[in-house]
Amino acid sequence: MKKRFISLVAAAALVGGIASVATPAANAGTVAVKGDTAVNMYGFIRFEAGYAKDMASSIYHNVPVDTDSDDEHYETNANITRVGLTFNNADANVGGRIEGDFWGGKFRLRRAYIKQTFDNFYLLAGQEWGLENDAIRTFSAAWESPAGFNGAARMPQIQLGGTFDLSGASVTAKLAFEDANYTESSVVQKKRFPAIAAYLATDIDTGFGKPAEVFGYGIAAPLKIKVGNDTDDKTAYGFAVGATVPVSMVILQGEYLYGKGMNKLAGVDVDGMTPPSYFEGDAQKFYAWNAEAKINPMSCLSVAAGYDYLKFKDYNGYKMYTAFANISYKATKYTTLTLEWDHAKIKDRKNGYTIAEDSKDVDGDRYFFSYVYKF
Repeated sequence: MKKRFISLVAAAALVGGIASVATPAANAGTVAVKGDTAVNMYGFIRFEAGYAKDMASSIYHNVPVDTDSDDEHYETNANITRVGLTFNNADANVGGRIEGDFWGGKFRLRRAYIKQTFDNFYLLAGQEWGLENDAIRTFSAAWESPAGFNGAARMPQIQLGGTFDLSGASVTAKLAFEDANYTESSVVQKKRFPAIAAYLATDIDTGFGKPAEVFGYGIAAPLKIKVGNDTDDKTAYGFAVGATVPVSMVILQGEYLYGKGMNKLAGVDVDGMTPPSYFEGDAQKFYAWNAEAKINPMSCLSVAAGYDYLKFKDYNGYKMYTAFANISYKATKYTTLTLEWDHAKIKDRKNGYTIAEDSKDVDGDRYFFSYVYKF
């Protein structure tokens, strides 16, 4: 299957090159298929190498670990590499996308959807990033983002959205019915209905440069859970509010994220597991916030730093924070080199719902670089 897919991609790229030569009006790398649909191949190759001390991973997992002695290790990997095809038929105002990656050394489907455009709004059906991906933001280059801001996922969904001009302001609105699961609890029997998610963002002219963006996001998931020998209907939910404010060459960013009955939305494992979203029938809660800044002294160079905080309110007060700093250099039009330092710390660490006698703060550091080629 893998060899067949690679062969098809290579053939598409070859035919696309021939088509672009034979037809001057066509874009390089495109090919016309049935129904005048233009197909474009895209993707990126990402190589990473990192060193870590008292961290679960020097590349992927931004969580400190408790060890009796210094735990130092390094990793190199290129698994975070993607390839995809976009489809667009201008006459029918319809398009789509197929995208996969090579996590674990094997190709897997990540995105596949159809998108129909109607004037200034669209209808999307298929597997795509959830709307939380628009709202959970960070300047960290880490694959697993700082504490509390790593919960975005791809899932099958139906999404409706568009951008509108209202009294000089640009407003983006989206609504989606998502096959999402952010509960991660053994007591959840089934989802009674797809999760309902909404996203709203607007531009505000601050007079300091580019307009600021203020955004909000919400999700609700009707569930049926088991309580003893009985079942009960519950509704898990989460929301986020935040803003991105450009001031000359500086971009300031911050947001607040809250979840009840959906601890997996925080995107952080505790002692190898996600804290249960329901315990003895009661919904568990968490909140997180971040404050970050990014400076672009020149078009090819950026420097960013931030502080992120997460607390599981009902999980024995488990708290975690991360601080990070990075520098990115765009070596060419297509390649970017990034260096980053992450420091993560767990406070009031407990062993599940039982307070451990040897409970203590745990922290760690990691240093990594990534080199990305986008095509």
